[in-house]
Amino acid sequence: MPILNEKNRINAGEFIHPIQIQRKTSSGLPNAQGIVESTWETIMSTRAKVMNNTNKESYVTNVTEYSVESKKFYFRTSKQVKLKSNDRILYDGEIYNITSIYDLDDKKIISLALAVLVEG
Repeated sequence: MPILNEKNRINAGEFIHPIQIQRKTSSGLPNAQGIVESTWETIMSTRAKVMNNTNKESYVTNVTEYSVESKKFYFRTSKQVKLKSNDRILYDGEIYNITSIYDLDDKKIISLALAVLVEG
């Protein structure tokens, strides 16, 4: 688990990128076709420090090689909002699925979310 120490301290001026954290919600009632519809609701809007993840994964399928782009999002959290790994991040018009979340300090003020870009 990453640890925030004095050497890696994040300054408030580094939180410059606006992000939205969204959670999937459903109405609970099926529509006329019997399908329960779900939507993504923004549960938190904040600013973050965004960094490219250094361990970019590459895959080869058949003949095509492709890579998975992942980013690290450092942001301030709220004690009222409990983040989950099935939430997603909307950043710069692109959607990132959260793969893991870490609290970087004991006070649960700054979090690190590792997220993968959703292709499509």
